[in-house]
Amino acid sequence: MYLRLMLLCVFMAKVHTKCEKTFTYECEKVKDVEIHGLKSWESLIISQNKCNKTTSHTLDEVLTRDAFNKTPNIQELIIVEKINAIEVGAFNGIKRFDLLKFYKNQLTVLPRLAFADLHIYKLDLSHNSIQNIVPELFRRSTVTVLNLSHNKLSTITLNILNLPSLRYLTLSNNNLQSLADECFHENLEHLNLGSNGITQIEEGVIAPLKNLKELNLSNNRLKGVKIAYGMPKLETLDLSHNEIDQIAEGSFGQFLKLKHLLLNHNYLTSISPTIFPDPNSIVTLNLHSNAFMYITEETTKALRKVREITTYGNPWACSCLKRFYDFLQEYNITQPECEQKFYAEGNTAVCVITTDTCMYNDKLTQEHFQSFRVSPKKEFCG
Repeated sequence: MYLRLMLLCVFMAKVHTKCEKTFTYECEKVKDVEIHGLKSWESLIISQNKCNKTTSHTLDEVLTRDAFNKTPNIQELIIVEKINAIEVGAFNGIKRFDLLKFYKNQLTVLPRLAFADLHIYKLDLSHNSIQNIVPELFRRSTVTVLNLSHNKLSTITLNILNLPSLRYLTLSNNNLQSLADECFHENLEHLNLGSNGITQIEEGVIAPLKNLKELNLSNNRLKGVKIAYGMPKLETLDLSHNEIDQIAEGSFGQFLKLKHLLLNHNYLTSISPTIFPDPNSIVTLNLHSNAFMYITEETTKALRKVREITTYGNPWACSCLKRFYDFLQEYNITQPECEQKFYAEGNTAVCVITTDTCMYNDKLTQEHFQSFRVSPKKEFCG
């Protein structure tokens, strides 16, 4: 197999032209498009030839003005590890993109009007070094799906990404710490703010998003949750992998369509039954890897209609854990496959308190808690 691949690469090296057609047109350089481009092209990849690819190379090309004059009908454009800048007017003559992707380039600044007057279904600017989004970047443009993950954004200011056409926005793996009020449009349906440095949820940022269906705030630095507003269409809320030790009463009470609530990998010791919507619409609830010793009877009453709950990785009081498992069985609440695997491999819940009766008042000492948190554990449910 290896010999065949080597022969194929040798053959391609001999017959290689600047722009080749496979399932799409492929060019090695931006200038190759300017020279060899044809009006008939609809899909184009600009990337280093796989057979000639080295482990490192300089990304020194610029997407210059009128770069696609010869290819006005391109609908899908993917540029991988080639450019460090985009000039205003680079897409002159093109009105619409189904996909516009700049993956692993060295873009640091996107000039004002860079994407002006374009209709883009999906714009992927992930894995660059973009530090800020300038005003009027998308003037008179429409974008439905926007991926800005894995960049160096530290803030989102007012109106920069407040785009009526935008439905999916990914801002994960940046350096975000602050977001301006009303920085997102109310039409947004999916928002990923995971893996940033966010310490609190500002009402002015999230409350206006009446059409939001999915919100990901995982892997941030949230310490507490207090939400006093409704999100009528929210179905999935991911607050996992934070530092949350308290959720204020009623925080999710107005999320009447909430189906999936991820609270795993935090520091929660208890949850009030009032945090859930009434009637409770939640289908899956992740509570694993927290500091729960027990779940009160009042809270279990609010969980009767939940279909799946994760529990492992908590320092349970043994008698309380047994009582909680009895509750799960009584109401046919299942554990996901990952949690079943946890127990199938011989793992057991940690019992810090071994009293015979669940009193719901055991206090987890700091010493016990630290010992439990640093003890080696195998991850199963993420």
